[in-house]
Amino acid sequence: MVNTLARQGHQVLTAATGSDGVSIAAEEQPDIILMDVVMPGINGFQATRQITRNDHTRHIPVIIVSSKDQDADKVWGERQGACGYLTKPVDDRTLISTVNGLLDIKAATFKNAAPLPHKEQVQAQWQGLGFLVGGTRLVSKLGQVAELMPVPRMTPLPAVKPWVMGIANVRGRLIPVISLHEYLQLPTTLPANQWRVLVVEEGDIVAGLLVEQSLGIQHFLEDSYEESDGKELGGLGPYVTGAFRHGGRVFHEVQLKAILKDEKFFDVALGKADKA
Repeated sequence: MVNTLARQGHQVLTAATGSDGVSIAAEEQPDIILMDVVMPGINGFQATRQITRNDHTRHIPVIIVSSKDQDADKVWGERQGACGYLTKPVDDRTLISTVNGLLDIKAATFKNAAPLPHKEQVQAQWQGLGFLVGGTRLVSKLGQVAELMPVPRMTPLPAVKPWVMGIANVRGRLIPVISLHEYLQLPTTLPANQWRVLVVEEGDIVAGLLVEQSLGIQHFLEDSYEESDGKELGGLGPYVTGAFRHGGRVFHEVQLKAILKDEKFFDVALGKADKA
């Protein structure tokens, strides 16, 4: 993997142990960490947990790379804070695609991302940004998201609904930040230090949608898609069009722009109407 990434122009640092990896992450502040599991001393899951719980390194995306391919291992990796999981042996194309995709996310812009085709026209793989809301794994086309960012500083608004976090200055624009799990009346399952904000634009409407965790770029095969009305997902239902099944896990495809196009969205968000 080192040679593959180096040939792509990436500078690669290596660590012999999990503890060394934690130290290098804090000292060098890499853009991405590829984490093995079986190492001397603390294992990769423990190292990932230390990195993602540390204020100085929790912003660094960690991808678990392991020969362990059980669903339980992948779920456990997510719980430690990993944003992705690759199973060895990893082919060069998948490795490069995953790393470059996460670098795009870290750069916090999808402005130049080509829109993905309609689901009936997708090629071998469909890519989207995965995230958690109310403990449910969701995925949205890259073209649905203008920017991914940590939770910004916000100015609270008086007399508004509880799902309005406040107004934030994002690249010179003042936008409302809405907590999706509050707006959709879903439970919160992760601590605030893992929350992220997706900036979504639809015409003249721009809003920051707060999610519980970014799961990074997700890849799905065409035949893993199933249409669904999302009724079992409660408040998410009207915005869900189907689901991808991958590695024993389900990611529901959600149309984020449809939330902004909902005629009640801003009235509800600003406390001018009651949510039906």
